[in-house]
Amino acid sequence: MLDELRPGRKNVIVEKRFYSAFTQTDLGAVLRSNDVGRLALVGQHTDCGLHHAVYDSFVVGTSWSSAPPPRHSNRDPEEAVALWQGRALDYLRTYYGARLHASHALGR
Repeated sequence: MLDELRPGRKNVIVEKRFYSAFTQTDLGAVLRSNDVGRLALVGQHTDCGLHHAVYDSFVVGTSWSSAPPPRHSNRDPEEAVALWQGRALDYLRTYYGARLHASHALGR
């Protein structure tokens, strides 16, 4: 885990079970009960898990920003990871108004 993304003492950890961290978890309730209005979403697979979490965050009315994930994928090795990641990030910017930040900038 990147030190910049390591949870602090005041952070709540919700274990994810499906693509979206909101699906069959109490994340939405935790956010509402703590009056959280902004999230920093990170993920290994932008086009899958992060995509679904961003959508669910959008639906519940939470604003968010996203750090691009590490360049790794379980897709076919012949496909360019950068291409898949770029498409997913473009989708998030276009449809959800994502503002993307480098992971080292999230702690500021």
